Amino acid sequence: MSLDEDDVKRIVHEILAAQQQQGQGQGDQPQPQEGGEGDGQPAPQQPSGKGVPHKEGPSPFGGDGKVWEHHFDTMSDFMDMVQRPLHKSNAGREGSRSSRNTEDHGDSWDAGVHYQEACKKVDEGWPEGTKLVRKASEMMKKLIPPESIRNKNFYEYSGGAYVDVGRYCSGDPEHFVQFEQKPIKKQKVITMLTEISGVCHYKANQFINRGAAMIAAIDLLEKLDYRVELLIGLQTHHSHNLHMTSILGKRANQPVEIDKLAFSIGHPAFFRRLWFSYIETFPREVTDAMAAFRSYGNFREHKQEGIDIYLHSYRNPEDFDTIESSVAWVLKKLEQQGYYEPQKEEV
Repeated sequence: MSLDEDDVKRIVHEILAAQQQQGQGQGDQPQPQEGGEGDGQPAPQQPSGKGVPHKEGPSPFGGDGKVWEHHFDTMSDFMDMVQRPLHKSNAGREGSRSSRNTEDHGDSWDAGVHYQEACKKVDEGWPEGTKLVRKASEMMKKLIPPESIRNKNFYEYSGGAYVDVGRYCSGDPEHFVQFEQKPIKKQKVITMLTEISGVCHYKANQFINRGAAMIAAIDLLEKLDYRVELLIGLQTHHSHNLHMTSILGKRANQPVEIDKLAFSIGHPAFFRRLWFSYIETFPREVTDAMAAFRSYGNFREHKQEGIDIYLHSYRNPEDFDTIESSVAWVLKKLEQQGYYEPQKEEV
């Protein structure tokens, strides 16, 4: 089998990655994963961390379109794909990569974070975003009573908070009432999909506010004894073609890592730098079908099976002008999907 220059570069890249990966621990810089036969296609389905489970098929939008669906069990697996070199079928298009463009788009596009810095923040976290998430969490706590805590009355012979007159008059010796708060453990596992895409006129602060409110909702549900499995979703369509990506952001039995989720869900650079880079690395058949190197397609709601809570808004960025309006939007979505009931004002 003859190798051209692009094949040689790809093989060298993978050898260096394998050498660097030896001795690396959790949290080290992720390295590009092995592909299939050096052709740039995603590796065949394998256990978590050793490939990218994926499938292809006809598009749900009809016509002659196709659908490509990829799922990553870890953020590290996703970053492996993000950092791959361009496929040889896209040779000569390096200068057209929006993910690597260093022109000053202004803070409204990527909040001033370019590709290399975005790669670092995936591992290091984003302290500024964490502060905003905590602010959103405090707002939600004030709006939603902790429904997992309810008052329960106990009756005793003596020493209660007050006397139950009805029980006393009926001759019941246990007529003293004692209050006790008992937590009701729901422990219900739910799957939440947070879509982080947005149209081109989404401003950075709108991405950030929306993401903070989404993460605050996860934190709140966890405090109410739900166990949330979080999927970070990115999908685009162009013509009749659809490309869907999901990243497992948190397993149900894992804690909420706010500092890292703040960047991956709330920062525009994760979408406009890292996801763009990921799409750019596919063979030309896929990149052309999804308008990579150009508009990167359009975005639309497409809820997948097995999702309990679906948070998505790629349009109407004005809904996220402030953290207050973002929290209100998220609570409305939770209400529509049966996970939040607004408090009724007492008459």
